[in-house]
Amino acid sequence: MLRICSRWVSMWFILMCLLVSACDALPSTPSSGSSPTSTVTLTPSIPVNNHPKSTPTTSSNRTPYNNQVKAYLGSDASAFRALYGSHGDTTLKGTIIWTLSQTEWFTLTFDTINNHVYDLDHYFYPSSQAANHQQDDVSFDVARKTCSHFIPPDSVLISVKNSKPDPALTDGIQYVYKSAWLAHQLDALWFYFDEGTGSMLVQRNTPVDPGIYTLFYIGTEETGYEMCFLTTGVNWPY
Repeated sequence: MLRICSRWVSMWFILMCLLVSACDALPSTPSSGSSPTSTVTLTPSIPVNNHPKSTPTTSSNRTPYNNQVKAYLGSDASAFRALYGSHGDTTLKGTIIWTLSQTEWFTLTFDTINNHVYDLDHYFYPSSQAANHQQDDVSFDVARKTCSHFIPPDSVLISVKNSKPDPALTDGIQYVYKSAWLAHQLDALWFYFDEGTGSMLVQRNTPVDPGIYTLFYIGTEETGYEMCFLTTGVNWPY
């Protein structure tokens, strides 16, 4: 089934579920009587190897390294459970949500047929504060170090874009990659043009080559970055 809901609708639904869960967890007590925006003029550098590395295998995805676990976009969801623990919220089918700290949380969405991940998001602000969280935004370097761990090792960079193609879109930087390994982890139906805002609405759900995916940083150098995500397919035209 194609992802037909926008990322922002999904984010809103996840936030509401988190708020409900938080309210349910509160102990009972006895009864008594806009984020500034600006145009990005400079794309921060990001080290990229345009030559494919060795293709990862299923077993290598779960091999410890630097006290972590190798978990990539396209990995089985179990690799992320090994990375973040088994305590993640699984209220939403095909989704796992981890609260990592008071200011960071992480979500992933996986194909419920084979449990392989097609979307993952790292937020740098409290899940209870969807707006007015600029004080928690991080530098590009912090965001890059956080999300670049999830890039499949054989990824080849296709394009970089830091100028949003429609004024209705949020500021950010889009990196588009292609991974032969990723193409074999998920059905081809998961690879398509996902953004459906403004002038790009007619392109939504247009298929792209299997293995193509997006690494996106939401924010600007001036304001900082509020989140980063990896998702199969493409958000902005490239």
